[in-house]
Amino acid sequence: MDIGPRRVAALEAQAEAWKREPPADPVIAAGIGAGGTIPAAAALLKVVARLPQGCVVLHGPGEVKSAELWAAIGESPTHPLSGQVRLLSAMDATPGDLRPWPGNGTGQAPLIRRAELLSCSLRPAAGLDARLTRRPAHWEPALRGLSLLEAPDVQAEAVAIALLLREALEHPGARAALITPDRELGRRVAAELTRHGVLADDSAGQPLGETPTGAYLRLLARTVGEDFAPVPLLSLLKHPLSAGGRRAPSGWRRCGCWSGARCAARAPRPGWPGCAPACWKPSAARRMPPCWPR
Repeated sequence: MDIGPRRVAALEAQAEAWKREPPADPVIAAGIGAGGTIPAAAALLKVVARLPQGCVVLHGPGEVKSAELWAAIGESPTHPLSGQVRLLSAMDATPGDLRPWPGNGTGQAPLIRRAELLSCSLRPAAGLDARLTRRPAHWEPALRGLSLLEAPDVQAEAVAIALLLREALEHPGARAALITPDRELGRRVAAELTRHGVLADDSAGQPLGETPTGAYLRLLARTVGEDFAPVPLLSLLKHPLSAGGRRAPSGWRRCGCWSGARCAARAPRPGWPGCAPACWKPSAARRMPPCWPR
């Protein structure tokens, strides 16, 4: 059985087993992503929420109080909580069924107020009334420590963020992080931090195509795709991984003694048969490795 149907069958079997014989021990479901989950998992979560000692732990939708706003968020696919609202709707849950985690936010009123402010700023059209209500005293704790930067372009924004992160390193014990869904901005900030001698720990990782191995594979695919044209072929041969573990450029010379100037000047015909005679030095023919085509 394929992994997808197998997973669905396992979730459905577990849901039916707990319906027939509810476990006496506590059952807690947590770690559900903001985007929701598959229907079979939603059905299992619905069973867990109705167990004698079962509960489903989510994050975020607790500030949604009205049914109108609840429905509006579920119909707005760009809202961060849209997936969770649809999940809770599939579980036949209502805003009144949600309970805050015990002790959550104790002594952190400014952070709770800030989360509420951000939630109001992301509301769809049905929740615009929250933006029209002026409550400066209510929102004042949420605005402490916040600043607004209006950058002319993404590069200026990256430079400013890098400077702020660099400034945070001057205070012992301080912590700073950049949270952004924009991968281009994250890469720009990481590049700017290297100018200050700071190596950023990017939790999102590095795209495969930008690693040395990925770049080599892209050059290889481009060379084959362009039928061993001179420019991509020379770029491939100049890559460090083409040296076969030898030091460049000595390893590169041993691989064939290529001459980019001769290859570009003679404009050989497409394909390896046309490129090899134009780029190969006759004096080096005796030193060709056995694996290299003659």
